[in-house]
Amino acid sequence: MRAVVAAGAADVVEIRDGTVTLALGGTCGGCPARGFTTHRRIGAEIRRLCPGLRAVEVL
Repeated sequence: MRAVVAAGAADVVEIRDGTVTLALGGTCGGCPARGFTTHRRIGAEIRRLCPGLRAVEVL
């Protein structure tokens, strides 16, 4: 799964034990707002689609 956010991207690296691990690329990789984007936008959407998840982490 790959989500495109602005000029960056978020790839799902792993899903294990209720935790999704993402790798951010493009402009997201070094962006100071990546925590906000990850937890508020991408994480919220993943949790909406998969309510049983416990956490969303970024490499």
